[in-house]
Amino acid sequence: MKKYLTLAFLASGVFALNLDAQSLGLVITNGLFEASGVAVDATNNYFVTDSGNNRIVKYNPVTGAITQLAGTWNFAPGTNDGAGILASFLNPQGIVFSAARGGFVVSDSGNHTLRLVTLAGTVSTLAGQPGAPGYSDNAIGTLAQFDDPAGLAIDNTTGNIYIADLINGVIRMLSPANNVTTVATGGTKFNRPSAVAFDSASGNLYVADTWNNAIAVVAGGAVTRIAGSGSPNVSGATDSPLGTSALFFHPRGLLWVGGATGLLVSDTDNGLIRRVYSNPILPGNYSTATYVTNNATGAPLLKPTGLAEDNNGIFLVADQGTDATGPSKVWSIMVGQALPPVSAPQIGALTLTNDIGSGLVTLQFNQIAGTATFNNDRVIGILTTDSNPGVQTFYTLGPTTNVPPPPTQVQGSVPPGFNLTDKSLPPTIVNPTQPDLTIQAYSTAQGRVASPVVTARIQFQCAAPTINGIDPSSFTLTEITTNAQLWYTTDGSIPTNQPPSQLYGGGPLNVVNGTNDVVFNVVAFKSGYSESGEVSQTFHFSDIQNSFLGFTHGFNAGIGATLVVPVQVKLNSTNVLKSLQFRIEVTPAAGTPPPISTQMRNIVITTNDFVQITPPATNAPVSSTYQNGPTTGVSIAYLGQNTGFNAAGSMTVALVAIPIPGTAAAGNTYTLACVQPSGTSDGVQTAVAMAPFANQSITITNIPYTVGDSAPGNFYNAGDFGNGNLNNNDVNNALAASLGLRVPYTFSDAFDAMDAFPVDTTTSVGGDGQIRYLDWQVILNRSLRLDTNDWIRMWSAGGVRVNAHTNLNSAPDLPAQSSSADAGSGLITLNGVKLQNVNAQVGVVPQGNVNPGTVANVPVYVNVTPGSSLAGLQFLATVQPAGGAPALTQPVQFVPATGVPAPIAPALSANQAGGGWPALTTTNSFAAPLTGSNLLGVVSIPIPSTAQAGQAYVVAIVNADGAPNLTTQYNFAVSSGSVAVQAPALQPTLPAVSGFKLDWFGDAGQIYTIESSSDLLNWSVVGQNLHGQGATMEFTDPNASDGNRFYRVHTQAP
Repeated sequence: MKKYLTLAFLASGVFALNLDAQSLGLVITNGLFEASGVAVDATNNYFVTDSGNNRIVKYNPVTGAITQLAGTWNFAPGTNDGAGILASFLNPQGIVFSAARGGFVVSDSGNHTLRLVTLAGTVSTLAGQPGAPGYSDNAIGTLAQFDDPAGLAIDNTTGNIYIADLINGVIRMLSPANNVTTVATGGTKFNRPSAVAFDSASGNLYVADTWNNAIAVVAGGAVTRIAGSGSPNVSGATDSPLGTSALFFHPRGLLWVGGATGLLVSDTDNGLIRRVYSNPILPGNYSTATYVTNNATGAPLLKPTGLAEDNNGIFLVADQGTDATGPSKVWSIMVGQALPPVSAPQIGALTLTNDIGSGLVTLQFNQIAGTATFNNDRVIGILTTDSNPGVQTFYTLGPTTNVPPPPTQVQGSVPPGFNLTDKSLPPTIVNPTQPDLTIQAYSTAQGRVASPVVTARIQFQCAAPTINGIDPSSFTLTEITTNAQLWYTTDGSIPTNQPPSQLYGGGPLNVVNGTNDVVFNVVAFKSGYSESGEVSQTFHFSDIQNSFLGFTHGFNAGIGATLVVPVQVKLNSTNVLKSLQFRIEVTPAAGTPPPISTQMRNIVITTNDFVQITPPATNAPVSSTYQNGPTTGVSIAYLGQNTGFNAAGSMTVALVAIPIPGTAAAGNTYTLACVQPSGTSDGVQTAVAMAPFANQSITITNIPYTVGDSAPGNFYNAGDFGNGNLNNNDVNNALAASLGLRVPYTFSDAFDAMDAFPVDTTTSVGGDGQIRYLDWQVILNRSLRLDTNDWIRMWSAGGVRVNAHTNLNSAPDLPAQSSSADAGSGLITLNGVKLQNVNAQVGVVPQGNVNPGTVANVPVYVNVTPGSSLAGLQFLATVQPAGGAPALTQPVQFVPATGVPAPIAPALSANQAGGGWPALTTTNSFAAPLTGSNLLGVVSIPIPSTAQAGQAYVVAIVNADGAPNLTTQYNFAVSSGSVAVQAPALQPTLPAVSGFKLDWFGDAGQIYTIESSSDLLNWSVVGQNLHGQGATMEFTDPNASDGNRFYRVHTQAP
């Protein structure tokens, strides 16, 4: 009759004597036939001697897979050594794992030999003579003889293996050198001993004396019966505190556990697991107790034989019995109430979310069941779902094309732990080094059945690129995979990540090929990712979308005025410009007006303009003026990559000044055109398709503007600024301009509107070509309606300005007619006039030996010459580092002296301080007019802590001005100074004003114009309407560029 194997699990520990203390559970249900022995390797795989099938099988407790390790494929018996199915056995019985030998020692009972089976399944004979039973020891293992060797035990310290030599009735030993000796005979002999167990702590060897129904111990060479009757005729299932009074029925399996448990015994024909233990109440005696009964769970053990313990402390029992439910069952036997199997872990992707409203940070875990594809790096983690103590999770990871084996505690990694309440991401277990990876994970705990293995496939693939636009001359590519490279072709071929395919470098692409259609293909690539799918689009020449340059509306200009026009670019959504060139031309039209003069010119855009525009470039363009018959033009070019030119969307790229002839007539028109616009998107040769806006008209019409009315300052031409009222915003504009801030062009209508002093009269038009202290005083008094002497100005026939009385409107402020252009101006600043005969001087007192990290207070004074007095004044102090001093890190401040009121100040830069004290019609800023020398206050300068000895900060006084009343304009001089760090005070220095300074003697009553050129051929006006005072004059061009620069001063008609 054939018998079938059942494997069961027994949890180790200290156990009570009651029979219900353990529970039985299934492990293996089929595939085994008459199994006898069980062993466990270092990675917790189970190995069984399937004796009825003449083979050795391997069982993975995590995956449940059973595979054949060694033995013929058809279960045929034999004695052959060899690999796997080439080897053969006959009724293999005992099995133990020997790490030193690299595999298992098996008692091949029917062949009367001991065999070695490696972990790879290779079989070799260690001892005994196949087919020749007998009893002889020998130093050469293969010359020794056995007769049906059965159970085995190993001393892992020495490597010795003990053998129950069944028919010979003795216990033999195999040394690591394969020397076979006899170690115990049981007096005369044992009666068919079937099993042995070794206690490494005491060195005791336990023997199942099967047919004597007894358990014996071999200690110090002596054999002693410790439990059972010792007679083949006396058997039973009785426990007893005195072991020798207990009864067994053919015990065939032993396992030394130690501790309170002692020795586990397979009491085979009773269908029980018993234990024999040292009883402390009866010193020197052993007691017995039933460990698992065949009634414990209703799923009985039938013929338990071999015993082993796995790496999780679970006991394994081979059961050869059969019943109505079938053969070969595997049971788990747990201590106390059965614990459930460990829950399976989850593999998933982790992200952090941040709730904008509450600020709550949440860790989210998205389980991956099957396959997940990601377009960017993700944190992949493994969530241990079983929260019971002692649960551990292990995983393996590898390419899907070569999936590594399932994880074990030895051949597995521990994932970084995390909780869903964490506020940060754990380290990822996956770094995209390969595009297709498989993760396997399981959880385990001592004394519990491990979870099943869960698997997830992780793929990293570049997202499909997006082609933005249909215009073949300008479209872009976008890609959501970070740091992916986009490679493309324009000939219909599939792109690769190497030439001749082309690498996309960002920005607009131009793939125009004559008038041909272009098949454009693009693929995304990234290291560690699989490439994206191919994205294809056919571009048609007919879909080219131009960008435009020129003018979006017409303009009005007075006779003799200098019109300022903005040149605008409107790029399609995908275009950018890095270089640009064009021509602006003005041609007489209706009424045959005279041609425009060659004073038509480009104006440099700066950040200090009255109308604020973002400068399109860091360097000025190449520009020249020309005439072609009646047409006057100016060419403007931002060339190469060094101008810093950058344009996108809609913006102003240039300003052009157009002087209207004084001989033009009202109603005349000029045609304003943009000609030959072209540009590139890279500053080299990638062209941007461009076309000019439609031509516009300049209509000659004389639009009046109120003197002092500059706000809102939409643009420079009459009709584009002001609202017919004088208010605080108008005063602010004039105050800033008087201090050299946001000054309109001196030739513009906006400048003339601020130039309120000298005041208009019925016989003369006011203004003197300067915006100074008295200009904003006049505007301040008029805006407060303390002075109702309001005027308008306009251009008239012959290019002459005329004026007229006006009344300010009392309606709410209304916006001026607004230019639709985002326009601006170049800065032409009159820094000041040096006069021999001055009325007052504003200066500072140099300071020395100032320590770093302290505040330097620099006195500011005004000296009024004898015979003069000041009802009000203004100045601006600018602080600049010198001698390698570090830049200021905190703003400077002006602190008035005692008795001096705080000045009115516009918005200033962090290195500027100052302002103005107004002189109103009825009340002045000071208690009494200032005379003699007066301390106005101090400029407080926080010196950086990194400043070093010998360095300095220059305090320059600029735009100082003042007056004794609202009708007398004074001449002012300035004196600058410095703050020396840990050094004596320096002598006064010239004002620290950037730009090129030009000095000349100005005849009284004469008016001057200053022009600049870089080549002596093309000249541009940088200053005009400069009135001589019979003394030395000074002009500063703050926009002087690097390289050659030439200047000339000439008189202009009054």
